[in-house]
Amino acid sequence: MIRKLNFTGRKKIPLNRTLVTLLNTEEYPLSFDIQIDFSDFSLPKEALVYVEAYKRTSYMRFNYGTVGNLNIPPNRDLTDIEAGTTPLFRVKVVDKSAQQGKIIAMADKIHPKGIENANRDNINLGAVPDN
Repeated sequence: MIRKLNFTGRKKIPLNRTLVTLLNTEEYPLSFDIQIDFSDFSLPKEALVYVEAYKRTSYMRFNYGTVGNLNIPPNRDLTDIEAGTTPLFRVKVVDKSAQQGKIIAMADKIHPKGIENANRDNINLGAVPDN
């Protein structure tokens, strides 16, 4: 059994506490919605929340306000993510009370929902070839 040591005290946000949905999957750029559940976490209300979308070398960061006051940015278009790829997402909670920010909680490798359905809908399952 592999044991992981956590010297930083960083909390892991379980993936089932986040839900990312891709929007307008038929066109570029993709856009997204995210739901984050911070209940039962003892996180400072003034800690900053960032959502990051990434794929290979493409990366975008969105400021979502604070734990106590989530503020959804109006523009969530993934313009810097390669066209035709499905990005992964991560959520970072950063404590800025000291001089440098410290990541105090994180969820990584969040797979979005919605793209599987969009790809499946592009396949014509109802068409049967004539013999």
